[in-house]
Amino acid sequence: MCESQAVVLLVSIDNEAAAKKLARTLLQEKRVACVHLLPLGTSMYVWQDQLQETPEIMMLIKTRPVHVASLTRRIAELHPYDVPEILTLDVSHGLPAYLQWLTEQTPHP
Repeated sequence: MCESQAVVLLVSIDNEAAAKKLARTLLQEKRVACVHLLPLGTSMYVWQDQLQETPEIMMLIKTRPVHVASLTRRIAELHPYDVPEILTLDVSHGLPAYLQWLTEQTPHP
């Protein structure tokens, strides 16, 4: 595999209802193949010069590189935060059958 066939976006969000709503929208729009919601955890960071401890859910969003730019814009549009965490990680290897399924679920834009 020479170039990444898949990417995972990490997106944190403040509650399960918002995470599920965002996930459903992205799935219905065929922008992503799968969204995995990790249980509530605590994010610690500095925002506007104040130390924050915020309960958040981490979303693991699986898609293809061709969708990253439009997906990032769409998540930012739908996300309740002013500056949402949206990080993209390249997948260097994966089960071929899974990568094929992911490709089938996310047609070219």
